[in-house]
Amino acid sequence: MGIKRTVLIDEPFPDLFCGLCQGEFWEIDFIPVLVPHFVFLLLLLLEILDDPVQVRCPEDHMFCSSCIGNYLQQSRTCPHCLTDLDPSLFQPSKFVQRQIGRLRVRCPYHEAGCTWQGILSDSHPNEDR
Repeated sequence: MGIKRTVLIDEPFPDLFCGLCQGEFWEIDFIPVLVPHFVFLLLLLLEILDDPVQVRCPEDHMFCSSCIGNYLQQSRTCPHCLTDLDPSLFQPSKFVQRQIGRLRVRCPYHEAGCTWQGILSDSHPNEDR
């Protein structure tokens, strides 16, 4: 599953979203700002990649490690381009993980008065709620 319960401050690029995640939609609250061109997201249910894995298809698609693992129990083709996949060729993407960790976010409880803002890799007081 992708990273949840985060409210993004910057609008991320679509390449950072997982196309397989199931579950709750994000509450996305974008504040228009310039975003570096190398930020990545995964697109279907708007959950940012968690433990991103590149699957080694012609398009080098990326998915959450757990999402593609669950998907492979049903099919051995890329969910997007339908190319046959070899799980032994999958590679984690540390570069993408670092870019995701740099996304600016606000506390999911900002409407309740929390003013915390930071980067996704930071911890904040409301994490365990």
